[in-house]
Amino acid sequence: MKKYKLLVALFILLVIGCRSNTGLKDFTYKYSMESAGNFKVEFQLNPDSTYTIAQNNYFFDRFEGTSRPVEKEGVLSQQEFEKFSELINESNVNNMNDAYGFEE
Repeated sequence: MKKYKLLVALFILLVIGCRSNTGLKDFTYKYSMESAGNFKVEFQLNPDSTYTIAQNNYFFDRFEGTSRPVEKEGVLSQQEFEKFSELINESNVNNMNDAYGFEE
């Protein structure tokens, strides 16, 4: 009976261990860099291999009197998506705290 309980407990631990987080499958990665009031670029990578890049040039838009953001969308190949996924997972971004990161 003790062996049976031990085997059941070991099986449960094994199943739980195999269900670990696999990275980009359940979240969208978004990165932005900005020179406040002048320029901003945003990159968004979705779990379905689609991406969006947005570029805003606030400095020149003020002189022209109009806002003309540049937005590009597309789909990454499986190889490109896997490379991005690998780089993001290696950066350990999943374990960073909310603020500006790098607290750990």
